Formats: sequence, C-alpha cells, structure tokens
Amino acid sequence: MRKVSRGTLKFLGYRSVLEASDGEIALERLSEDSVTLVLSEWDLPRMDGPTLLASMRKTLDTRYLPFMFLTYRISADRVARAAELGANGYLVKPFSPIDLNAKIRRILNPPSPLQEVDAMIRRGMEMLENGDYQGATDELFEAQQIYQLREATILHLLAEVNRRQKDTDTAKDYLTQAISKNPLYVKAFHSLGEIYADEGNYEEASQMLKRAVEISPLDGTRLATLAEVLVDSGQPEEAELIYRQAREIDPSTVFSYNKLGIAYRRKKMSQHALDAYAKALRMEPDNERIYYNMALVFLDVNRRGNAETCLRRALKVSPEFAEAQRLLDEVWKDGNRLV
Repeated sequence: MRKVSRGTLKFLGYRSVLEASDGEIALERLSEDSVTLVLSEWDLPRMDGPTLLASMRKTLDTRYLPFMFLTYRISADRVARAAELGANGYLVKPFSPIDLNAKIRRILNPPSPLQEVDAMIRRGMEMLENGDYQGATDELFEAQQIYQLREATILHLLAEVNRRQKDTDTAKDYLTQAISKNPLYVKAFHSLGEIYADEGNYEEASQMLKRAVEISPLDGTRLATLAEVLVDSGQPEEAELIYRQAREIDPSTVFSYNKLGIAYRRKKMSQHALDAYAKALRMEPDNERIYYNMALVFLDVNRRGNAETCLRRALKVSPEFAEAQRLLDEVWKDGNRLV
C-alpha cells in the first residue's frame, strides 16, 4: 500500500516523497529531514500510527507538523483518538487521487475555521440532495466536531493556565464549560479526573476518567491512570482488570503493582496482595519497599519465616532500611519468632 500511495503522490505532482516502513523509522526520518506533511497508516509495525503522532506532538520540531491518517477502517473510537492526539485529518482507503489531493490541499492551506465549517455544511447538503447519506453524515459530523472542538480547546487551555497557577477551582470551571461545549472533548474529562485525583476525590476522579475512556478507549496510558485511581479508591479488583486492558493496547504501559498489593492487603485479600507484590518484584527486583510490604502480608497470615526472608532481602538491598530492621527485630524478639 505504501508503494501505491507513493505513486499516487508522484502522479499528483509531489516530487519529494520520503518513506518509512514503520513508526520508529518514521520518527528517525523526521528528526533528520525537513517534512511538510506526514501521511501514516493507523496500523504499523513496531510503533503504530497513533504512537508516532503522540511522539511527534511531544517534540518541539514536529509538534505542529500536519499529520493525516490513511486507514481501511474508521470508527468512533479511532476518530476520537485521532482528534485527541492532534491529527489534522484522515482518509478512508481505498481513495481516489482527487480525494487525496483535496484532503492534502485542505490540510496544507486551511481556510479559516468558520469558512471550513461552512464549506463542509455545503458539501453535506449537496451529498444529501444526491442521496449520499453516509457521505453527508460524515461531512456534517466532522463540521460539528471542528466547531465544537475549537471552542472546547480554548477553554481547556484556559483551564491549564489556571491549573499551573494552582487555581484548581477556576480550572475546573473552565473544564466544565469545555464539556458543555463539546460533550465528547476527552481531554477535559481526563484533566478533571487528574485534578480530582490530586485532591483525593477518587470517586469523582474515576467517573471522569471512565467517561474519557468511553469516548477514547484506545489510550493505554489513560487506562493505567484510571487503574491507579481505582487502586487509591480501594477497588483493586477492577483496577487490575483495567490495567490488563491497558497492557493489551500498549504493552509498555507502566502500573504500580506495589500499590495494588497495598490495596489488596487493606481489603484483607492476602493471596491477591502477595501475587501483586510478586509481579512488582519481577519489574523491580531490587526494590526494598516491596520486600517490606510482602513481609507485612506474611505476618498477617502468620507466615513468620517467609516474613523474615523478605525482611532480610530488603535489608540486603538497603542495609540502612530502619523500618525493616525494626520489624525484623520484632519477629526475632527474645530469640523467638514472635510479633
């Protein structure tokens, strides 16, 4: 498909066309060459299209570089994810050279927002009259999204200004307004979730993040954030399920199994806690705090020998770990394993 797209671009008069076989190579080329527009498949080897775009938007030199997805399948969750990441458009394959050229020109020479929306409305009306109901629906839906997105984006940025100045009440007001302007503006729900979590209001935080996940379910990092909030709110079982979903989307997603173990221990689910700590140790084998927490669980279930082993390992990693030494002294109080 890459060869076909290259040939189409050459046919349309675009002489300088760079290629990359996967997202990682594309990112390297972007750091080496001057590029006007990126056309990317959604599904790519090693680094997929959304991850490539997210990486570009975090880098100063490519933050505002126009980006368009070419995909065989478009769905509501993909549209939401593309918009959230800052894609400038998408084109469903197969497409004609005329469609591709029109889309590229619109991205590289964008009209004013209102002109763009008005043009989409006109095209939607023409499609409606010609019986192209799906085309009309797509055109009008995109027009609505652009109009609502711009208003919501401004309010979200105003919220971020206040949030960075520690005025979270004003930030929450702006985010609420953003959601009222565009009920599908996922960034506002995510930011509200983070603010509520920072405030210790985990119930509100989980509700906001769950709504964000409903709108845009393909973000592994957001799912992991939700899992962390659920752990903090004392819902470790649901948190673990959410984290598994995050790993399916993005295997590199990081999650604190140590915190999960603590939450399970609070609920007196000792075996679940030990399983969580075992997973945490596979990720951080030299973390003395995890060994200490495991020792606490073993003591809860009267397995003093296992607790001693964990405490000695914690002290081997960190000989100055005073809490572990005190607990070990209690385990061996008067020469007996008594606590």
